[in-house]
Amino acid sequence: MLGSIILGATHVAKIFLRLLSTVILTRLLYPEAFGYMAIVTSTVLIISLSTDIGIKPFLIRYPNALSESMMDVIWTLKLVRGVILFMVILVGSGSLGDFYGDEKIANLLRIVAVSSLLSAAAPLSLYWAEKEQKFSLVAGAEFAAFLAQTISVIAITAVFRSYWCLALGAVVNSLVLFLIASHLNDYRYPKLSVNWSHIREIWTFIKWITFGSVLFVVVMQADRFVIGKLFGAQILGFYAIALTISEALTTMAQNIGNRIGFPTWADARKTGRQRRSFADFSRVFIPVAGMVSGALVFLADDLVSLLYDDRYTIAGVLLAILCLRTVLVSLLTTTVDLLVVDGKSRAMFTANLIRLIWVAGMVTLAMGNEDVRVYALIFSAMDVPSIVFFALAAKGYRKLFILNILYAVAGLIVGGLFGYLVSHMVSNLIEWL
Repeated sequence: MLGSIILGATHVAKIFLRLLSTVILTRLLYPEAFGYMAIVTSTVLIISLSTDIGIKPFLIRYPNALSESMMDVIWTLKLVRGVILFMVILVGSGSLGDFYGDEKIANLLRIVAVSSLLSAAAPLSLYWAEKEQKFSLVAGAEFAAFLAQTISVIAITAVFRSYWCLALGAVVNSLVLFLIASHLNDYRYPKLSVNWSHIREIWTFIKWITFGSVLFVVVMQADRFVIGKLFGAQILGFYAIALTISEALTTMAQNIGNRIGFPTWADARKTGRQRRSFADFSRVFIPVAGMVSGALVFLADDLVSLLYDDRYTIAGVLLAILCLRTVLVSLLTTTVDLLVVDGKSRAMFTANLIRLIWVAGMVTLAMGNEDVRVYALIFSAMDVPSIVFFALAAKGYRKLFILNILYAVAGLIVGGLFGYLVSHMVSNLIEWL
């Protein structure tokens, strides 16, 4: 319980740090710089997640995954994948720069590519800690890395005032996590190993997760590419600012589901109590996520006005739309995680396939529309079809999933009323002053 509280607290602290850093950086750099970095981040995530081999779910789900021979094989696969990622990003950086007609994007990619090597070479200590539900250890390590990233980016940007300073943060983050993981290795530093029996065992479990990750990364990063291509770097920069705030909450919701819910349900499965554990968790988690999303719909404009100057006003409108993703991601993440715990790893692939169909169809219908808000709404609502599908089609889970939807709606209503009242009070106070 203490570890869960610490994990949640560090995520909240990271949200405030991220907000603080963006407030400072928007005063040191121009909006286009954030557009460039959004494209680079999306590109790296697409390449990275499209080759995801499902190491973490396998380690958490399989009891014998922590044997030395298995850990060596997993680390070897992870290392080989990281080297390939580094080479692909390095070789492809020039082509992406040509596509957008800006060499700055290629330069940023070359810097960020180094982080993939550091992440690949790191031992599996933090994965092991997560399997053992040592949430405080994992949270502390990730917060230390994020703090180092934030401080270094702000300091370097203050001196050089250049777009490339933003890319150094990813390298610093990976370096700190590498150093921490190397010193937390309770078994030993892994060694290169190829064991085809272990590889087949891993593939049997992760194949649908791997296929699902390919679809996931395409749909989750498509918004940056679509908006960047249709509206240019400046509008994408505004969108990226709104996304920075909304994704901080969305990522927090995903991590609570994946890092607290998933290991807890996997452990409860040993006694057949995973569904009861899921229900107890969702009863608190989903309404809270709904209240956060509902409140931000009405407070988004005030928040952006408070944090940024007048150049970023449109980011408030976009944030009001994007913050709905927090509750939607919470619903879908918990749904898919429970199904994976019960051995239905195809659920992740199914969810991401539905997302892809939604995005492709809606973007095609919206093509030619010059209002960026339309595209923000399309990407914000991408989880709705998957949530409805699982609620109606997942036999044996229907009651649990429909109840979660009701929790979410109730949370949205309560949060929306709260946000409206606070926003109204703030507006009246400003007029009075």
